[in-house]
Amino acid sequence: MQHELHTKAVQILQAASTERDLTQRLRILQQASDLLLHADTSAELVASCLPFFTSLQNDPQTSIRRYAAYFVGRAAFFKPSLALRLLPSVAALLEDGDSVVKELAAKAAVTLHRRSLFSLCFQSDGQDFPKHVERMHKIEDVMLNILQNQADSPAFRFAAQWAKVVVLSQTPSPLVLAVRVPTELRGINCLQDFPEKTSMYMDLDALRQQAEDIFATL
Repeated sequence: MQHELHTKAVQILQAASTERDLTQRLRILQQASDLLLHADTSAELVASCLPFFTSLQNDPQTSIRRYAAYFVGRAAFFKPSLALRLLPSVAALLEDGDSVVKELAAKAAVTLHRRSLFSLCFQSDGQDFPKHVERMHKIEDVMLNILQNQADSPAFRFAAQWAKVVVLSQTPSPLVLAVRVPTELRGINCLQDFPEKTSMYMDLDALRQQAEDIFATL
């Protein structure tokens, strides 16, 4: 089944690459999104197509870059295991000059943070781990700048949501919560959500301090 889905996805993406009419191209991209983010489509298949969507963030057409930011947000929600692979795109899209692209990227960052924390727990590669953390810090810098200096930006409300997510996910919860959705799907909601065995590079004390520092700036 995955082979058939992959073949169909490749055909759709090829059609999107050669289509010159902007409206039709966006329709084709939406077809690709619907196929790839369906529950029956494996995360591995989506990962194989990510380079195509990553390239869209540099498209000269603003509408295409907006779609790229929209897709990243949906991918973070529907395919949480890809969270770390999506970090570079979100970091890049947050620097876009278009306010809508930036707003959609900020929205994606909210969804991505909890899921990225969970994925980091299982990163054993000493070279990749700091790269992921650096990308998360890059997103942090942009989001804090929005909060502190761009109150009139459309992205401001999502930056505020992002700060709330960071503080709650990186500090202990005083409540005993009834968990209905597995952590691997929803991500980390509080320090108690972190698995007992995490990557040797994961510093929970540093995460808590980071959250407290962000809270202090608000």
